[in-house]
Amino acid sequence: MENKTELQPYSVLMSVYSGEKPEFFAQSLESLYTQTYPADEIVVVCDGGLNEQLDGCLSNTAKSSAVS
Repeated sequence: MENKTELQPYSVLMSVYSGEKPEFFAQSLESLYTQTYPADEIVVVCDGGLNEQLDGCLSNTAKSSAVS
């Protein structure tokens, strides 16, 4: 019989566009990384490229979360 308390791995898909406010993007990323049961994979799709501020948010989150 399968153990019902065992959580299954999952991925999160998140899109961001160049007009996104950097503070909201940073908050969204931080929220994903601080979940009680974190995702095994987070995929960020950049719609139209990232400006310098958004790219900085992504880089800072990746560094602080040990993301490759």
